[in-house]
Amino acid sequence: MSGLRNAQAVGNIVGFGDDVGYDALLVRGNYPQPHMNNRAGEFLCLFNRKTRKAYTNEANQLRQPSVQSSQRQR
Repeated sequence: MSGLRNAQAVGNIVGFGDDVGYDALLVRGNYPQPHMNNRAGEFLCLFNRKTRKAYTNEANQLRQPSVQSSQRQR
């Protein structure tokens, strides 16, 4: 569970092959903590199909262009 309020999937599930055994999903919502002022955030959720366990980690930087890629576009 991401812990975000109003969490919703961003896009579709990305399924990796059986040799990897994971599915990935980007989840967007709002931080519920008062000091976060309802700020939007994203988490990447990895689901292990064999153990049926999900792992989440903050992924706010995932969809932001890196400095290197923006310099290449010039």
